[in-house]
Amino acid sequence: FDLTDQLTSILTRKNTDPQIASLKTTDILIVPEIENVTSLDFEIATSAIPLAHRATMDQSHRLSWLALPELEFQDYLASLRRNSVDTLLVQNIELITDSTVNPELLKNKLHIVPGPIAVSEIEAAVDELYGLELFSQVPYRFSDGKLLIQPQKRDWGPNYLQFGLGLQDNFQGRNHYNLGMALTLTERNPHAGEWRTELNIGERPLLSTEWFQPLGRRGNWFVNPSIAVKAFNRGLFDEDNLIAEYQIRQAQVEMGAGYTFGPKAEVRLDILHGEGTRRRLIGDPAIDTVGANTGLVTLGVRYDSLDSLYFPRQGKTLDVGWVWSNSALGADTNYRAWRLSLSQAVSSANHTLLVSTDLNSVYRGEAPFHEQFTLGGFLNLSGLEVDQKVGQHLAIGRLVYSYRWLSSPILPAYVGATLETGQIWQDKDNVNFSNLEVAGSLFLGLDSPIGPIYLAFGLTQGGAKSIYVFLGQPF
Repeated sequence: FDLTDQLTSILTRKNTDPQIASLKTTDILIVPEIENVTSLDFEIATSAIPLAHRATMDQSHRLSWLALPELEFQDYLASLRRNSVDTLLVQNIELITDSTVNPELLKNKLHIVPGPIAVSEIEAAVDELYGLELFSQVPYRFSDGKLLIQPQKRDWGPNYLQFGLGLQDNFQGRNHYNLGMALTLTERNPHAGEWRTELNIGERPLLSTEWFQPLGRRGNWFVNPSIAVKAFNRGLFDEDNLIAEYQIRQAQVEMGAGYTFGPKAEVRLDILHGEGTRRRLIGDPAIDTVGANTGLVTLGVRYDSLDSLYFPRQGKTLDVGWVWSNSALGADTNYRAWRLSLSQAVSSANHTLLVSTDLNSVYRGEAPFHEQFTLGGFLNLSGLEVDQKVGQHLAIGRLVYSYRWLSSPILPAYVGATLETGQIWQDKDNVNFSNLEVAGSLFLGLDSPIGPIYLAFGLTQGGAKSIYVFLGQPF
């Protein structure tokens, strides 16, 4: 992990060098003679303590000028002690920020009013502002009846460019790759409007752009229109043998709207219309090019308290949705479907276990080939090809164990394993949990500044295997 050491050293020196250069002749700089101990060497870090103590004592003649008489020092310590309180009597709430977002909107999102306020309520209100992902920190202080909250704009942004690369190889000559890029422009107006554009090349080419606009006094309501042009390949398999493959191309327009309940929950309604084609790449020549049109309404409720999107250590998610597809909206077929996703992460020391399940079903009519549920790929019966299993009903459960073996604040590293079991069925009468397929994987993960980095190997009970590489933000 020489690269990790170098990256950490660069980032550390970037902060310390300007500070050292700003020192005056009256300042005291203590530099212990420490060799072969870096900021990542936690196991041997204690060996540096005696060296640091020796370097400090060598400067004792200069440090003594800073010392206070004993009585004055005790008074100083006493002035630092504060009695902890559970409730503050707030007479006035003031919010000051350097963000372009309307301060009144931010203040309204606090959900607190003058009067007796529990400290826990203030902390929750501050967390909600921080959850907007617009501020580097949201400090607050209370003095003489006034609660002052000062959200501080991030030093980076407000525009963000992300990259992601995903690779999969099944050791039999078939591989998949995707290279993605996304540009997100935040704080587009005083009501925190956001514009995001994505571009993918590879197995799933995509060009999409969307606008997210909070509405209302507290910004809880929102609209989210988007347009996209995309394509993806979908195969038909007999066991693990590919017998046909099709490419689906679509142009889509979508309008979403909903309501957020703080930073963790939302309910939203989407209307989607798409027009496209399904073209044969491999298979029966009698099936050439046919339509692949979409017209549906989705209603969803989501709760998410996970503390990390890619390496969660605690929290849970709940996602419930309903789909209504109808030819009146341009769909090829009429059908109804529902989905349910649950997950829970628990941790002890450096050990984490994530338990999750997905259940999806078309309960009326039949979804067309390009809208059916799929399984295959990392964490979706690892070892199978991407979207290898296709059908009208889906069930999968996962156990994901990870161990944080490198606790660097710059580049934490994880090793882990997964156990997955699931299946897809075409007919509801065939749904039977006795024929679930079992798969698993081993992985190495890094939570890097550019996004997650994964190297994984997946294997199914039938012997299908794949290797996966993900660099940066996946799209």
